[in-house]
Amino acid sequence: MNSQSFWSEYVSRNWTAAEGLPGNTITDIIQDDKGYIYIGTYDGLVRFDGVNFYVMNKATVPEFNVVSARCVFEDSKGNLWVGSNDEGLVKISNKTYTVFTMADGLPSNSVRDITEDKNGNIWIGTSSGVVFINNHQEIITPFKSEDVGLFVNEIYCDTANRIWIACSNYAGLYTYISGTFEKFHGYPQLNSNIITSIAQDKRGAFWFGLVSGGAIKLEEGELTFLGKEQNMIGDTVNHIYVDASDAVWFATEKGVALLKHGELSFYSEEHGLSDNNVTKILEDREGNIWLATDRGGVEKMSPGKFKTINIPSSVNCIVEDNTGKVWLGTD
Repeated sequence: MNSQSFWSEYVSRNWTAAEGLPGNTITDIIQDDKGYIYIGTYDGLVRFDGVNFYVMNKATVPEFNVVSARCVFEDSKGNLWVGSNDEGLVKISNKTYTVFTMADGLPSNSVRDITEDKNGNIWIGTSSGVVFINNHQEIITPFKSEDVGLFVNEIYCDTANRIWIACSNYAGLYTYISGTFEKFHGYPQLNSNIITSIAQDKRGAFWFGLVSGGAIKLEEGELTFLGKEQNMIGDTVNHIYVDASDAVWFATEKGVALLKHGELSFYSEEHGLSDNNVTKILEDREGNIWLATDRGGVEKMSPGKFKTINIPSSVNCIVEDNTGKVWLGTD
């Protein structure tokens, strides 16, 4: 697939601190059930309505009581959960703010990722272990993760209600299902790598991002690799996102890779991306793709009604002949 041809079908817009963001380093991005885009930054949680940015931190909303928003999650009841870098967890429910810290049972105040299982439990991955908050707002320690010192990269619930845990201080993966916590075995290539991200596509295949080596797909017991030998754009995959069409997006330190209909295409600064180090990817309900970057703010890519075709010289005139061919007059 010709990368430039594919990406030219999108219209891109970028927002940075110059347009109202509190900073250009974006840690997370989601869309809530009302359509607002929520953006995580080290200077607070940002709500974006498409025009204006509203920043929430302890300076603007004292009840919020944290400065940073490292990870953001909306649960099935419409509550927002915000994990801070070192001040604990905030639940926002009907404009009520509830803060959870180590004093309440968190293993660490550094919250790295949040997910929800099929029973409505909210799982919290921290820099020192994993807990979940049940429907009674009780913090439960499901296993002694502090014994192995899990520094969580990502925590993910699959379609079978199995919890997957990827860590930055241990290679491989951990799983938790039906009360059993264990290391995921059977695949040396997975067990020997630091996993950064986990996703599941509509066919049930799992995708794992690697800190070094690109990505790996696990489907029906078989591994498929997406690295340098397959011309992957970046060695480090920060995030994997499966969109509504079942295309797989990879946020890497060298731009965005897209696997669609079995073919890879790439988008980087060379093609107009604001910053190659992409941290998160989101598809909103209108089909727009949002890219969170490390230094370039937020970029929104909208499917355009027009397609850009690059040619090496200026176009002075255009005409269509009676066979439907379009002729361009250039320099």
